[in-house]
Amino acid sequence: MPPKKTPKIKYDVEQYLIMLRRSKRSEQTIANYRKVLNSYARFLKVPLDQVHHHLSVSNLLKFADSRNQFSDYGTKNVLSILHRYFSVNGIVFDEMEYNAVRPKVEREHNDKPLELTTLQKMMDLTDAHGRALLSFLVSTGCRPGETCEILLSDVKGDMVAIRNEIAKGHH
Repeated sequence: MPPKKTPKIKYDVEQYLIMLRRSKRSEQTIANYRKVLNSYARFLKVPLDQVHHHLSVSNLLKFADSRNQFSDYGTKNVLSILHRYFSVNGIVFDEMEYNAVRPKVEREHNDKPLELTTLQKMMDLTDAHGRALLSFLVSTGCRPGETCEILLSDVKGDMVAIRNEIAKGHH
């Protein structure tokens, strides 16, 4: 099998983060990407601004193998971020490599809805602001991060509009 051709890297880390910002990703998302790329740079023992010179499937697989002390779900998220960065930079994964850096993770489904008594205890332990926030979260299913981004202009009568730029997964 002939060796893989080294692609011309399109984005260094800073350029990539700038493009995410231009794509209207949230500052929290950009900070998370920076954190993941920093952890990859530390693993490689290279400065962050040199990571783009070290993009290889073998390096990514070694990094994935080093994450045994982290949860499977956290590792999947980290590898997903790195996979996106590698892919936009022209790193091609064969099917087996792709599966190795995008592992299936079985989530435990032991979460259950809050019981009314638990919710009542939470309401009893907080102030009026906390009760209002809990009521809003429970009645809407809105995420806490989305709730923090709501503006007064988003409230129209008894309706709250969740803008696309703050709704997770709707960028």
